[in-house]
Amino acid sequence: MLGKVFTDAELTVMGADADMIKAYKMTRSMYDRIHGMVSAQRKKYGKTELAYRAGYVPHFFHAWRVMKDGEIISSYRSINEAVKAADGMNETGLKIVPAMDDFGGQGQLDAVTLGDMQYFKLIKNVEDVFALSHEDARDFVSGDVAKMKNRSRVFNNALQRKGAKGWDADMEYALRHYANMSARFIAMDDLKHKTINMFERAFGRFDNQHHGVAGYTKNYINDALGVPSSAANTLNNRIRDSWIGKYAPDYIGDRPAEMLASKITSVIGIAKLGIFNLSSAAINITQLNGTVALTGAKYTVRGLAEYFVPTAKTKAIWRAAGVEENISMENPSGYSKTHRARGAFADAAMLAFRTMDQMARKTTINAAYRKAIDEGKSHSAAVEYVKEINERVNYDYGVADTPDFMRRTGPLGQLMFQFKKYPIKTMELVAGMNGKERAKWFAGMFLMSGMMGMPLFNWIKDMIKHLWDEDIEMEIKKAVADSPLPNAAKRTLLYGVMANAGVDIGRRVGLGDILPSDMSDLPGPAASTIVRVLQTMPRIFNDGNFLDTIEAISPGVSNPIKTLMIGESKDKRNRTKFRYETAGEKALGAVGFRPIRQSVESDATRLANHEETKRSAEEVRAINNFIEVRESGYKPSSPEWKKAQAELKRLRIKGTPVAQEMKKRKQYNISAYDRKFNEGKKNNPKANEKREIMRLMREMR
Repeated sequence: MLGKVFTDAELTVMGADADMIKAYKMTRSMYDRIHGMVSAQRKKYGKTELAYRAGYVPHFFHAWRVMKDGEIISSYRSINEAVKAADGMNETGLKIVPAMDDFGGQGQLDAVTLGDMQYFKLIKNVEDVFALSHEDARDFVSGDVAKMKNRSRVFNNALQRKGAKGWDADMEYALRHYANMSARFIAMDDLKHKTINMFERAFGRFDNQHHGVAGYTKNYINDALGVPSSAANTLNNRIRDSWIGKYAPDYIGDRPAEMLASKITSVIGIAKLGIFNLSSAAINITQLNGTVALTGAKYTVRGLAEYFVPTAKTKAIWRAAGVEENISMENPSGYSKTHRARGAFADAAMLAFRTMDQMARKTTINAAYRKAIDEGKSHSAAVEYVKEINERVNYDYGVADTPDFMRRTGPLGQLMFQFKKYPIKTMELVAGMNGKERAKWFAGMFLMSGMMGMPLFNWIKDMIKHLWDEDIEMEIKKAVADSPLPNAAKRTLLYGVMANAGVDIGRRVGLGDILPSDMSDLPGPAASTIVRVLQTMPRIFNDGNFLDTIEAISPGVSNPIKTLMIGESKDKRNRTKFRYETAGEKALGAVGFRPIRQSVESDATRLANHEETKRSAEEVRAINNFIEVRESGYKPSSPEWKKAQAELKRLRIKGTPVAQEMKKRKQYNISAYDRKFNEGKKNNPKANEKREIMRLMREMR
């Protein structure tokens, strides 16, 4: 605050110990470095370098000020916060003013440089209008005020605010906010200049309404710059106008919809991917299948070995490739959160997932770099190649690489399409491969997941089921089970090569459901989790079963309970589905994997039910066919009669079922409604209830 750089001796006299002196120097050095970077960025586009006093700590003024007699008392992030703070001051004559006034000095110079003099003139002309009394501000809490629109991003900290009060005195906030704001300014200033200038050369004035390719491009630029979409603005306004905006303004911030969606998706990400769910973490390693396809198995093996024993050069390549800043699947907002402290629990819960994600990315980088160098590329060209391969194989989950339909839906899209980027990026990866690369990728996928995990298998299965009423999954499994192949080959075909080690990872890594066929998948994991919790909660009150509710929230928590404590999994009717017998099975189940015995027993049960259902359908067809042949007037000596009779004999159908069906046809030669209405005995409570429902429905005819 004194604008002074202190020496070690001065700090020692003030009572600072060695650690505090070290921390002071690091912080001071970072401020100086950031200032130099921001000045260099401003100079790039002809703006005057920032004046900078030695020892200066940036002061931050928020969007709304509480003022009295022309003096700023304090500033707040939103008008709601300002109103709330003014309520607690118990003073008269308070005014709440938006932060649009010009402090003069460097601020005036910036205004000229940025072409915003008209903006400052506007503010001076309406200064009295925007100076609201405390009471008027209450009625204005949901309103918007004029905003600056200029080609360059405004670096507000450039404004000299000498003598002005009301800056945020939270030093931790000031340091973090200054670093974050500076980084965004440097990155986005280049982006804004280059992209908007290019846009206007191709499509005309950026601020105009655009459609088609121009509209898509404008939306893309705005999303990359962090400009809220129309959907986001609508939601934000609704929330700010609601009781939440009135009573919790300090919590919801300036963009409450984005904040809420981010909080929910972060919790869902931790619940579904983290805690004890080590299987989700391990699945990240399967991304190396793409690495093998694009760089080859030799370089992938070398890259993995180098990951475990990295040299100083290896780490330098990782830094050059920016791997530590890659946005992974756990950040569904599409914006990096590396500047935020997540908290001890969140960090611990996601440690395994992040570690495995980084292993896959760093191994890919190592493999791609070694391949590029062997092909004769320079270091700089190899690094660019590394970035490309890493992004193609491990995907960029940032907003800049998000499909337009997800970005247009704003915060709702974050909730609905959480985890949906993965299948889209996978299809992009495969589509961009050449024939040889694609063959290697499919071969690797087959080995990992088996036949049922191949892309689009579920969609093809459902289509065939709908068109021809045939379950090809069960038929394939039956054919494999009946084949003379060795058991190891059978397990590999159906569940992947890891089945021979006792674990089924096929259902986790497989892409058979890459196109969702279940409508319940559409609302997204947050909505489906809420629905499942509501469905399972009655069991808590009925029989004290908390496990189903826990499993609906977080498989990572429920799996150890189910396998290690209970030792078995149950179905919806509380009947035992599978019992974990060995220590290995319990260990696999506890971390989210499925023992191969569980998969085989489950499929055996499904296949038996499938065969039973198929036989019942065949029996019905055979009986109906025989009756139709008989009633058509064919003689017992005719080929038609003999063929129908042979089918009955093959299915071991005696004369009684045929006679019963013929009797029913004669007895129920009435409408389906009348047959159902007359079904059952008169003194049967269920039959009486059914008839009463049908009677009430009949009255609506």
